[in-house]
Amino acid sequence: MKQDLYINRPLDFNKLDHREFEEVVYYYFKDQIDKGLYAGIYDNVELSSGVGERGADAMLFLKYVIKGVVQCKRHKTNIGVELALSEIIKFLLYHILETQKTNKNHSSLINEIQDFTYYLVVSKDFTQKTKSVLASFNTSWKEQKISKVYNAIITMKSFVELDKTTAYSQLETLLDSLKVVMITAVDLDPIVRVNSYLKNRYFSLSNLVDAEQSKRF
Repeated sequence: MKQDLYINRPLDFNKLDHREFEEVVYYYFKDQIDKGLYAGIYDNVELSSGVGERGADAMLFLKYVIKGVVQCKRHKTNIGVELALSEIIKFLLYHILETQKTNKNHSSLINEIQDFTYYLVVSKDFTQKTKSVLASFNTSWKEQKISKVYNAIITMKSFVELDKTTAYSQLETLLDSLKVVMITAVDLDPIVRVNSYLKNRYFSLSNLVDAEQSKRF
């Protein structure tokens, strides 16, 4: 009989590597979509390749139109405000860059900001301050030092072609409308735990032992 390592304790998502965590989160959404829990909201989820993902580890669609993205952060400590803001702003700047290049209001990342959700999924939790900021994001972002985060991000190679004369004002407009949803290990656990495929593939004793041994070599 296979030993259930987590029968009386929460699943430890930090035992997974980064890609495995992204895969588990992908299945978390797929499982709920397949069961009809997102009926009329999403009908498909696609996992990004892991290369050049532009701040979206998975993408959510309804009738082939993008309606949301999922960004996964595997961290052993709780996610702070600056890191959360950095992920959100970086993603929005990728959207802005594409719209500047195509001269359109939409991109392959966001079709319509008013009908779009950004999911930030973490392997542990958020700090209490981060929860407070993200819970009322459309107003609370104004109280944060986003110019500092913005200035750090635009130095990245990816944003060399960004028109910085308009990007900041475009960013502010998007931040006013972006819907942000937090998902933590506590949210993931009950969905993943009852999925025997996920439990056996990612959280069986043999899988975790093999993963630990591979880290030593």
